Amino acid sequence: MVDDCIKVDTVINRAFNVGNVRNLKLDYVDRVNRAVDYVTRNLDQPLRLEEVAKAACFSSYHFHRIFRGLMGETLAAFVKRLRLERSVYLLSHRNGANLTEIALACGFASSSDFSRSFRAHYGAAPSRFDVAAFRKSGRKAMQSGSHPFGEQEKLKRLPAGKNPDRFAVTLRKLPARRVAYLRVHRPYEGDHVVKAVQRLLAWAEARGLADGQWLGYQWEDPEIVPLDKCRYDVGVEVPASVNADGEVSINTFPPCQIAEIEIKGSIELDSEPGVHTTVSIKIPLTVAIMTAMMVGIGDEIYAVPLHSIYEIVRPAQEELASIRTAPVMRLRETVLPLVDGCLEFGVPAASRKPTPFAVVLGQGDKRVGLLVSRLIGQQQIVIKPLDSMVDGAGPVSGATVRDDGGVSLIVDVAQMILLAQKRRHSTVSNSLK
Repeated sequence: MVDDCIKVDTVINRAFNVGNVRNLKLDYVDRVNRAVDYVTRNLDQPLRLEEVAKAACFSSYHFHRIFRGLMGETLAAFVKRLRLERSVYLLSHRNGANLTEIALACGFASSSDFSRSFRAHYGAAPSRFDVAAFRKSGRKAMQSGSHPFGEQEKLKRLPAGKNPDRFAVTLRKLPARRVAYLRVHRPYEGDHVVKAVQRLLAWAEARGLADGQWLGYQWEDPEIVPLDKCRYDVGVEVPASVNADGEVSINTFPPCQIAEIEIKGSIELDSEPGVHTTVSIKIPLTVAIMTAMMVGIGDEIYAVPLHSIYEIVRPAQEELASIRTAPVMRLRETVLPLVDGCLEFGVPAASRKPTPFAVVLGQGDKRVGLLVSRLIGQQQIVIKPLDSMVDGAGPVSGATVRDDGGVSLIVDVAQMILLAQKRRHSTVSNSLK
């Protein structure tokens, strides 16, 4: 391993000579990420410079200089800060734990070493530290630093024990996973996260990996860690054959148990460079009322959320075409993918009817045309969740009882757009084989 590191350092020096600076910087980012991941996994263990440098495949001399240049602090300062921040987290979550237990769990040699470092950093001994007041101050800083003026109330903490949306927490075991990721420093500023998502999505699409499980990791608690020190990873699960590439790093997570809540809805990003990034999550209630456009598909009537409809058109035959085998429609200056409702919802061949209308659905900047047989009109509907009781019903998010007493399924617009995207990727992939 040491010989490999020496060889890599030799290649790096040669890269400087040929001016391959951009690729070199991206390689440095990945290797420093490896070092940070190693530190995070082994924070309760002694961490020597030589060991961390080896994890990043650097010599100690090069690593010390490069780590400080990219992270803005030395490895020793970084490790001590992470240990102290973890100690604050444990002080607020492990009721009854003594200081020696916390000190050892955070990698300090003794409780006295821990107390000295804690007092020097936070200005008070851990036994006298007001964790609740510290976290409250951190939350205020997060609210004011991550949301525009007047919207800070959106991050207001609910009173203890209150759960107005009736979220149910389940414990689930996850298998080991291999994740390709981009690390975002200072994620609460500007559009750093948005740009990272865009770059990783482009990377994944180019390699046929965009349909994997997408993940987001907030490594620090922003109530404890200053916002400018927080890290956020945008990731996608990848197979073992995929390796780190440029600024994209690889991390392997061991099997673990997680606490999970299920949230259905859409996520929209509103970013103003240099000012803020607002993440809007539209969550449907367990039972809610909305306005829907009722449409006929074959002999059945479906409800389409009105807020997701951009327009309804009746395309002429010359406006319909296909790209390879994927149906599309020309709509003014754009080309929209089409989804035939009869095919998507499994309407039997004997019950299929012409689909002359295209309902243009959208979320964010994504659009798709849903071909339907007839337009019925708008209705106020009450949403009932399907959960897992209905299987194979197509891209639906719930059900409703119509004014005439019949039951209609509600079209899941996000799934409809995803199906069109997957079909396009599949068509392109097959054409390249």
